[in-house]
Amino acid sequence: MTVTHRVVVLMLQDGEAHLRSSVETLCNMLQLVDELTDREFHAMLPLLFSAVVQLMAHCRDRQLRESLARWTYRVGLIFEFAASADCLTSAGKC
Repeated sequence: MTVTHRVVVLMLQDGEAHLRSSVETLCNMLQLVDELTDREFHAMLPLLFSAVVQLMAHCRDRQLRESLARWTYRVGLIFEFAASADCLTSAGKC
């Protein structure tokens, strides 16, 4: 293996580690936001909405997509255009 090849491999590994770290940070941030009361969550929506939309558009990581889906579902519950979790588990009988 040449020195150049080793450098490229190390750069790729570093990039993957950086990406994984960024994904974990974003998921942790979304988890903290999810722990807010509905009133606090609603107050944060104007600050977070654009960033979340951009993440949704470009996200490739499964864990991050799941966190974004939970965030989107909660927005739907707050504005009353999403079915409650009870409706989802009772075969759609709401």
